Amino acid sequence: KVMDEVEKGYKIGEKVLRYSKVVVGKEA
Repeated sequence: KVMDEVEKGYKIGEKVLRYSKVVVGKEA
């Protein structure tokens, strides 16, 4: 159960990181 929560948080973090990278790439 704990691992499921960690996996969820990891996936969400990955999405946020990808999104911020795209935004920074567009502004650069």
